[in-house]
Amino acid sequence: MPKIKDFPAVAANFTKDLIRGDFRSIRENFYGYLLYKLNKKLKDDSSLRYPIWRYIHARKYHQLMNQSSMISHSKIRFIIIYFSDGKITNLAGRRISNLLKNQSHKNYCLILAGADHNIEHLIRQLEQEYTEGRSDEHLVYLCFVEHKDLIARHALSSVAKAIQEDSDLELIYSDEDIINKYGLRVDPYFKPQYAPLLLLSHNYLSAFLCLKLTDQIIREIKSWEKINQASIYRLVLKLTRGRIRLTRIADVLYHRHWRNAIRQETESTQDLVQNEVLARGLKARVLSYNPAGFNVLKFFPEGNPRVSIIIPFKDKVSLLDICLKSIETRSTYDNYEIILIDNRSTEKETFEYLKNTKHRVIKADIEFNYSKLNNIGCQVAEGEYLLFLNNDTEIITSDWIESMLGLAQLPEVGAVGAKLLFPDNTIQHVGVVLGTRHINRCLGADEGGYKHYNNLVREYGCVTGACLMVSKNKYRQVGGFTECLAVEGNDVDFCFKLLRAGYYNVYNPHSVLYHYESASRKGKFRATVQQERLYMQQNWKEFMVNDQFYSPNFSPTRHNYCIRID
Repeated sequence: MPKIKDFPAVAANFTKDLIRGDFRSIRENFYGYLLYKLNKKLKDDSSLRYPIWRYIHARKYHQLMNQSSMISHSKIRFIIIYFSDGKITNLAGRRISNLLKNQSHKNYCLILAGADHNIEHLIRQLEQEYTEGRSDEHLVYLCFVEHKDLIARHALSSVAKAIQEDSDLELIYSDEDIINKYGLRVDPYFKPQYAPLLLLSHNYLSAFLCLKLTDQIIREIKSWEKINQASIYRLVLKLTRGRIRLTRIADVLYHRHWRNAIRQETESTQDLVQNEVLARGLKARVLSYNPAGFNVLKFFPEGNPRVSIIIPFKDKVSLLDICLKSIETRSTYDNYEIILIDNRSTEKETFEYLKNTKHRVIKADIEFNYSKLNNIGCQVAEGEYLLFLNNDTEIITSDWIESMLGLAQLPEVGAVGAKLLFPDNTIQHVGVVLGTRHINRCLGADEGGYKHYNNLVREYGCVTGACLMVSKNKYRQVGGFTECLAVEGNDVDFCFKLLRAGYYNVYNPHSVLYHYESASRKGKFRATVQQERLYMQQNWKEFMVNDQFYSPNFSPTRHNYCIRID
């Protein structure tokens, strides 16, 4: 996409296209330049970004329409359950039926499931469709659409395309938006790929939800008294207790009516999720939250394992003292050790301070290498769990250790990160996306941010090494910190190694610390930093370009879930 400094080249290309009469190229280049200018001018949260995004992605719909002749005759059949807590009038039934006729994929059937429809009749229809589908060697998928909600004209085609690419898919979901009081589409929810802890906070898989119809799903539906969002959420949670093959379609295929959106955000699912937590044997409690449609989980440790807190430093004992005193005076968890890694301190004040400390001090007479310093600390650590901590931090929440430990003990969790604040009580860290971007940076400490993510336990590709906990076994499994990354990217590299090993890295909002971010050493190692950035790009492109916990519909260069329009 052209930039201002490239204007002479753009003008030259325009002249060449004009001489050739290539008006399509002229139109495309002008279109790209216009988007570039709009992206620069518009604020991150501008309401104009979504309409522009929709315009850009309208082309995808036309592409799907061109493929519809192939897809519509495929062996993929959809059963669309149009459900409501109340009655579904004949007018509403005809309306959804007429809307579905516009779908480019025609192999579907519609089942109405309102308060005036018998659940036994629904089950018989499902069983009949399932039996016929299997006899005809169809893949049969069950889709849910709530009364007054709509699906995009290319919704079934998009899902069919995903199934054609992977016929083993058991669950498919998409992005969604809201139809407001004026009939306008607003407030898109661009979702991450499957994130099990985020799913416990709210049913973000609910739209456009398609399930591969199986005997198990029919049995589950037989136990329902009625079909509503709560019963669907309960089913999704049950299906995702074990391994399940699922995918996200990063396109807005579902349009939720504003009344349904308000109800979903304000109706509590706390008891439902607490029951699921118990069924999974998790040691966690669901906390009350406003709005009630979101669940804040807090995890607690099993037993009383030892935690080794590893703090590298060089001089600056005033910062180190604040850090240590906050740990000693505010921590409610007591089974920990502190290992101080002294990296060539030179000040007399430092030596006097270390004489009087009760904590273990390890002399590291090496050139500054953050990875190696932490690995040295791990070699002498006695704890089952390792907590890497910067010396320029200060503890705020007293149960910071146990709330991280409860998550780090989960078998599927790798690294656990904390909420870090600047001294002015704005956010420094609540998760890292694309390996480089601290998301929601500089928002207020109590601001929930996009979909309340700042206050929810949820998965990210990376968490910062300024405060990071991991089990010693998992640390050893991935080989610890990569020592060729001395200055920058070592925590991201470590998180990516855990991710590649099959673990989730998790942000924990209950562990809150100040991070003073004192003058770093990066300026002294510019050449090293450049080499390390090249290393990251060469070794971790798969995660730095495609972050499974960050939608591709968000900008890769902005911080606050800004809709991408470039």
